Amino acid sequence: MTSFNFFLDNIFMKNIFLFVFIGFIIHSQAQINSKTEFSRKNLDINKTGWTSKELNRANTFHKIAYLTLEEKMIIYYINLARINSKKFAKTILSSYIDSIGTANNQVNSLKRDLLVQKNTKPLTPEKELCQMAKNYAIFQSKTSQIGSQNFVERIKKLCESERYFDVKELMVYSKNKPLDIAISILAGSDESGAIPEDIAKKQRKVIFAKDFNTIGLSVKTHTEYEYVCIFEIGNRDYRVKKPLTPKQKQKIEKKQRKLDFKNRKRMDKGKKPKEPKKDKDKMDCNPKPEET
Repeated sequence: MTSFNFFLDNIFMKNIFLFVFIGFIIHSQAQINSKTEFSRKNLDINKTGWTSKELNRANTFHKIAYLTLEEKMIIYYINLARINSKKFAKTILSSYIDSIGTANNQVNSLKRDLLVQKNTKPLTPEKELCQMAKNYAIFQSKTSQIGSQNFVERIKKLCESERYFDVKELMVYSKNKPLDIAISILAGSDESGAIPEDIAKKQRKVIFAKDFNTIGLSVKTHTEYEYVCIFEIGNRDYRVKKPLTPKQKQKIEKKQRKLDFKNRKRMDKGKKPKEPKKDKDKMDCNPKPEET
């Protein structure tokens, strides 16, 4: 009887694992199908040549509720450009140029750069970056201001959290269509006019940088240029933080005591105290004016 019970328990446990495994497969497939359906429904310009795997890979915002459909689509286009730049140039950008009937110098420059751009990973939305973008987009919407003002102060709290190695802010003044906004930010040309080629290329370099892995953005109305879209593109530190060992803590405390002693001597002589050496991996929360 005991052996028979053991036999039944064994079959029961195996079936549970089987059902859990099947459930996991069904759930995973449902998510993939959901992402694919999003692509088929919303990617309205030239899907030719894009595989379901590529389209799903670009959809890093699946199940995110704090972004509008328009904001998701902007991220979607930028991610497609990152994961396969050459294909983006030959399909989506070419179709866009055909739809508007002509291409300016900035769009032509973008197409040339895309054809030689190395593919990289897609950007993932981060709520804190989206909130930062939203706050500033609302500010610009209310005040009709343009440009990046007081970025150092606005980024300071995020910088001091030490969750990011770097964050760059970009913006575009455009129509409300996601593809218009995405092409405008990639090309460096919007409703306010074309920006200088060297600045456009620097902006493009940020968007395609392999070290940058996160994005936040927000689209709001703008009295002068219809819509403003603020981008916060970040290099987030996803490493698991290990607690300091007693030896590491002692080393840090010893360095601080030495610095405090030297600074007391400097201040006695009327000199300014020295700041601790900055970690090169971390953001500089007090950059020089020319770097902001």
